[in-house]
Amino acid sequence: MRTLTPHGFSVINHESENTMDVNPVDLLIGSAVMPPVIALLNQRSWAPPLKGIIALVACLIAAVVVEFVRGPVALTGWRDTAIVVAGTAFASYKLWWQPAGVAPAIEGATSPGGRSPEGQQEPGEGQHA
Repeated sequence: MRTLTPHGFSVINHESENTMDVNPVDLLIGSAVMPPVIALLNQRSWAPPLKGIIALVACLIAAVVVEFVRGPVALTGWRDTAIVVAGTAFASYKLWWQPAGVAPAIEGATSPGGRSPEGQQEPGEGQHA
């Protein structure tokens, strides 16, 4: 909110602005806990948009659990936690868990049929009669 000083200068009043607290626990949950949990939930045969929706829903549920453990769940606290958990989960997945092959290995191991070694096709894949 902007206010005018007696001399006509416009200043920003920071007292009325909302701030977002970034809790280290939220960062830890988002970066270290959620990517393997999401990989456990996702199936390798699912389309990427569906996998993204599952990941987002899992992060939103995790944010509710974190807020519930902290005390009464408030909308602003839950929103802030959800943003931090989801943001760090998606970023750490793309920057480390996926390139390192950890999340895809978990996803493949928990999908029906397991995961074939890299570069090899499973029986029936790519074969035409």
